[in-house]
Amino acid sequence: PQFKDLSKVAGVTRDGKVYGLPLAYGSIGLIYDVKRVNPPPTSWSVLWDPRYKGQVLLSDTSEVNVTMMAIALGMPNPYKLSAEELAKIKAKFLELRPNVASYYSSPEESIQIYEAGEVALIFTPWGEQGTGMFKKAGHDVAYVIPQEGAQGWVDAWAMTKGAKDQDLAYKWLNFF
Repeated sequence: PQFKDLSKVAGVTRDGKVYGLPLAYGSIGLIYDVKRVNPPPTSWSVLWDPRYKGQVLLSDTSEVNVTMMAIALGMPNPYKLSAEELAKIKAKFLELRPNVASYYSSPEESIQIYEAGEVALIFTPWGEQGTGMFKKAGHDVAYVIPQEGAQGWVDAWAMTKGAKDQDLAYKWLNFF
């Protein structure tokens, strides 16, 4: 239903013309083990809590990590950072290092690492979907978007210039 009015979906229209058809969306937040993390986290600052030394999983995707850190630090534009802001982000990542158990590249890998050790907190680019995968695997986890805010994403279909079978492409887009 959120995609019925494409003028309200950021990034798929320009000057009133549609350039992409959204098909999925989600947030980039924090999965936590409900037995190990109490009270439930409300802030990104929980990642630095000494109680979680060696118990934090981070995505190995630098752009979401850097943006998350900018949001955690309250930077006004996490997508356009100055050299000074990047230096602060680097310093904050170095402070986080003792708490990081590992980095992962896929939701499946994050579950494998979680199952192999004592992980309490997982920064996830797959938000709600990643949480669902953890629950489907039988894990007692919950998901939160911290009070400082979080990133989001929208996947969209688009037809490239010069598509050979435009009729088929339009049928596919209309199907969605």
